[in-house]
Amino acid sequence: MDDSRIVALIREKSEEALAELSTKYERVCAQIAGNILSDERDVQECLNDAYLQVWNSPPDDPERLLPYLCTTVKNRALRMYNRNKAKNGMTNYVESMDELDQLILGSGADEKVYEDELKAALNEFLGGLSKRDRTVFVRRIWFCDSYENIAKLMGMSNGALRTKLARIRKDLKAFLTKKGFL
Repeated sequence: MDDSRIVALIREKSEEALAELSTKYERVCAQIAGNILSDERDVQECLNDAYLQVWNSPPDDPERLLPYLCTTVKNRALRMYNRNKAKNGMTNYVESMDELDQLILGSGADEKVYEDELKAALNEFLGGLSKRDRTVFVRRIWFCDSYENIAKLMGMSNGALRTKLARIRKDLKAFLTKKGFL
């Protein structure tokens, strides 16, 4: 079923919409939540909460359903992670955020940088990357995917992936320095 039909069913409050949403997108949503949360029960609770949020407030544009749903899942998972972080161990989320923090915050950047300006700069940087490099970077930073999963997805060795990501982070640091963020 296409996204416009799913959104229409959500607006009609048809329970079929939730079943279709889950069937079509549960795998990607579970991966996002699983990369942040370490407990499968937390992942399922996160997905249920995200589906409920989409049910109560669907996106205006049906073509944006997947990004809207993924963002909702990620935000829910981050909230749950923050509530549970004392009992949870290191997750892919913690690892990937540590890498980004070392780049941006670890270099003395002012933490009060205007968020919109930083977003625009990051989008400009990502737009300048090859599709392959952009995919690798976004999978690691936005989706918090593990090195192993990304390497397998991209047909690379783990070492080659780590080297590629180190180079991308180095280029990002130079770019953000040039833009005055670092």
